[in-house]
Amino acid sequence: MAQRRWEELDSDCLTNVFGRVGMESLLVDIPFVCKSWHKASHDPSCWLSIDFPNVDYYLSVPVLLIRFEHNYKTKEWPAWSRVFLNGLVKIVIECSKGKATCLKLPGWCSKEALKLVAPEWPHLKSVGLHDDLVRLHYGKIPDMIRNWRNLEELSLGATDKNLEQILEQVSIHCKKLYSLCLSNTQTSSIHGDTARSIVSFLPNIKHLTLRNCGVLRPEDLVTIIRGCKDLLVYLDVTNSSTLLVGDEQLAKLASHIGNEKFNPWNAINGHESSWGFQNLVKRFESQYRIDGSRCSVTTFIKFIVNRSGGKATLLKLPRCCTVEVFKYVTTACPEIKTLSIPENLLFNKHMNLELIGKWKKLEVVSLDLGCSFYLEEILAVLIKECKQFCGLDLSNAYIFEHEASTIVNLAPTIKYLNLRGAKTNRYSVYMILKGCKDLVVFDARNCVGFNEDDSEISKHASHVKSFKCKGSQLLECLIEPSYGMTFGLII
Repeated sequence: MAQRRWEELDSDCLTNVFGRVGMESLLVDIPFVCKSWHKASHDPSCWLSIDFPNVDYYLSVPVLLIRFEHNYKTKEWPAWSRVFLNGLVKIVIECSKGKATCLKLPGWCSKEALKLVAPEWPHLKSVGLHDDLVRLHYGKIPDMIRNWRNLEELSLGATDKNLEQILEQVSIHCKKLYSLCLSNTQTSSIHGDTARSIVSFLPNIKHLTLRNCGVLRPEDLVTIIRGCKDLLVYLDVTNSSTLLVGDEQLAKLASHIGNEKFNPWNAINGHESSWGFQNLVKRFESQYRIDGSRCSVTTFIKFIVNRSGGKATLLKLPRCCTVEVFKYVTTACPEIKTLSIPENLLFNKHMNLELIGKWKKLEVVSLDLGCSFYLEEILAVLIKECKQFCGLDLSNAYIFEHEASTIVNLAPTIKYLNLRGAKTNRYSVYMILKGCKDLVVFDARNCVGFNEDDSEISKHASHVKSFKCKGSQLLECLIEPSYGMTFGLII
């Protein structure tokens, strides 16, 4: 009996298997095996589940994009360019023919790509949106949701942007939704408005995931548990920051929920700094014999601020800090010269950046985790109100042409700039060196985007008294033929 050949397999068998291998194999492996496999890979039933890889610009381009660029000869459009990424979305849309039921969108999706996605996939049942996507295009999300009437599961990254409008559209158009995930939002918080929005628009939600949230207050958790009467199947709040860790009353209130993921003892923030702050609060409660239910973040920070008698000159707020606390310290600590702003405050919709201008003696500002999303607004306030401002810490930030031009245009006389560990490129560094002639210290060590021995950058940095760039590297993603279709980061 003659042995059957792989290319002669029934098309239904092929599509059944190909639908399980993932986007990478469907795009860059299977179509190049033989004609029958190429044809089968374009069957819409292979594209029911679509998971786009996320891109960390100039640092780690996913294998799929590198291989796609190599196989389809798109060298004129680099794998991280907007044209390339938009083109990839169009190809996937064409292959799926609108049949996809599961979609995971990355942070790099542009407005053009989002306009294509929503109407082309009306049968989606499960949708996941990356943190960066929600933050950058939060105004587009409600319009997209109107097209997904079969949606059952929704996962959102950041929660402080437009959540009320998003959930309102879900309640109107997505009658089948039973699961909501707001996990991995350590730069955000589940505050009162968020809790009320969940209860108001999704009172019948059955699965709710709030893992790794930056701040999750017990009172807001109580609002959700009491307001969502059908929340009997699953509630996950592990690794979220709360000051009532181990609250037996809270655990009793949630005793009817069927899963084991609700445990206030596990509700601890994953950030080491927040972990340390929580331990400090607990030690404070124990030492002064204070009932934990009467000691909130706001109360504790106000106590510390009041101890300073308004004489403090350096202020570094914890990531579980609230807008209320920030407003309080702007008045209670008028002598502040060095300020570190936690990232969750910058993304809080109730945050008023104009408050920074109350510190008239402010000299140095540090943005937590190098957050540069609101750099332009912050610098505008500093230049207008804080006449002694001379230093900016943006370590580990993304500093490209837009951010560089913002620094040059708004703070050309800045003296101290820290970009240590930033993701950037040589042109952006060149812009800053050329535009900021008064720089005294410029720390660009361990950056990704230019080489430490770049002669041109060293030449333009000659006027800077202390220019440091040791450890900075220009990483290039190259195909390694000897290992097949794999890639490595080659310096």
